[in-house]
Amino acid sequence: MQQSLKFMNSSVFYILPFVYFLKTRMFSFKHFVFHFYYEWIPGIALLFISSGSLSSALLYFAVLYLVFISFYELGYLLNDHYSVKHEKEPRLRSKTLTKTELLLFLILRITLFSFLVWYKDLWLNKEFIIFYAVMGIVFIAHNILKVNEYKILTFIGLATFRFFAPFVFFIPANLLKLIFPSVLIMYVFYRAFTYMESKSVLVIPGRKNGNFKLAYYSLLIPISLLLSLFFKAYLPLIINFYFLIFWLAFKVFEKNTNEEIE
Repeated sequence: MQQSLKFMNSSVFYILPFVYFLKTRMFSFKHFVFHFYYEWIPGIALLFISSGSLSSALLYFAVLYLVFISFYELGYLLNDHYSVKHEKEPRLRSKTLTKTELLLFLILRITLFSFLVWYKDLWLNKEFIIFYAVMGIVFIAHNILKVNEYKILTFIGLATFRFFAPFVFFIPANLLKLIFPSVLIMYVFYRAFTYMESKSVLVIPGRKNGNFKLAYYSLLIPISLLLSLFFKAYLPLIINFYFLIFWLAFKVFEKNTNEEIE
């Protein structure tokens, strides 16, 4: 049993696409639930709204998420093995990989990314090329910059890219315009608060408890109502209550955990 656990924790698994993300960013089941609720369910739901088919939505999301994560993990690697060396209080997320493991890490992701892009004819999509080129530039800038105040801005860019990447190319432009302001307020800016506090740029003493999270989404309801009035659609309000419900549920179970998930 001990040998099995030791093997599962070996750096061999770090070279596999998506597994690196799981092992270095999801420290518990609660982190998995957070990402599942905050990123994956909304993407699948929007694809379902666009296609009207749950099976198609799941398939498109799975393919596009693999495209995204195989690309995004290259940025994670840069962060974990280069940028971390220049941080005053680094968060050591990954084991140091050997040169062979690093080479396999790159080959597997580039191969998977290239195959899926070819398979879905995404290389013919001008918006796809621009999207990933800009995301790559922002990720490089995020890892090169040494000033945390500037890295806040690149983090906001990365958070925006990561939310939209698994579905943006398969939903209509009018739906994208409708959800974009709400995603910035409800997802991107919320994640930015977490990032700023982790870099000691911003201090919010109560941010780690459920009360702050409930207050954040409750006090934004008037803005969501305003957006719904402007767009003549309920979707901004629905998005607001979607995230609020998550933290209402978290508040119920908060007494049983002292662990922060985001």
